[in-house]
Amino acid sequence: MQFMGGLRNGEVVNIIRTQATRRIKNGDFILDIKTRNFRTDIKDHASSAVKRERTQEIFNVKGWMSVLFEDHLIVTL
Repeated sequence: MQFMGGLRNGEVVNIIRTQATRRIKNGDFILDIKTRNFRTDIKDHASSAVKRERTQEIFNVKGWMSVLFEDHLIVTL
């Protein structure tokens, strides 16, 4: 999701399912980026924190996005 939507490290590791607010017909979807701190072991909060809360479109490059997003959710459960 970092290269498909321009997300920072801290934004990716703190995503939860309810942040995927809507899917667009071509496979892209919208994430609601919020400040969360699930990974307390990350020492560099300045460069990995949410810069600003926002909605962010994530692009489905060659159909990979659905697979990668589902894998991310499975790993984090």
